[in-house]
Amino acid sequence: MQTINVSSKSSTGVLSEVILQHLSDYGEVMLKAIGAGAVNQAAKGIAVAEQSCGTHLQTHILFFNAIIANTEKSGLVFEVKKGD
Repeated sequence: MQTINVSSKSSTGVLSEVILQHLSDYGEVMLKAIGAGAVNQAAKGIAVAEQSCGTHLQTHILFFNAIIANTEKSGLVFEVKKGD
């Protein structure tokens, strides 16, 4: 599964295009986001992608932990694939 790291500065339009391209190429994609802004952009990117493709996208959301600058941070993983 391909992984895309999302930041608070990620463009939702560009992110949605990348999501759709990865879904077309690989059938699924994983977005990783740390922080409220990044989580917001990831959620909006998925929503725009779903609206653009005209089909339901299944999204499974999980927590993950990462060490950044010697500090443990938690984030969310969005596993996205086309719905039935």
